[in-house]
Amino acid sequence: MPNNYPSLPNHWRNIQPDTVYQTRDARRVSFSRKQVRFGWRQDPRGKHIRAIETGDVFPAGHQGLVPSELAGCERKTKVLGQGGNRRYHGYFAEDGTLHFPGIASTH
Repeated sequence: MPNNYPSLPNHWRNIQPDTVYQTRDARRVSFSRKQVRFGWRQDPRGKHIRAIETGDVFPAGHQGLVPSELAGCERKTKVLGQGGNRRYHGYFAEDGTLHFPGIASTH
């Protein structure tokens, strides 16, 4: 599949709200303004961006995306080490883009 979208940046300062980005494996993701602000404040090392770039993983011992238990959300980020207690939740839009609206949790 050709890259029709900009590549997912590796830092929150380079992410524009409501812009669709493409990961290395051609998945589409987007972020609300609220989510970008969360990233700026809570994820200075970009671990959650790397987890999104990694994609779906097994829940135990891996950094990436895992199923979300929140109603209306389908995936959440999971990072290891510092910052690992925070999760960003997202849902799939009708066009298949994984959108992160700015929902964060500590589980």
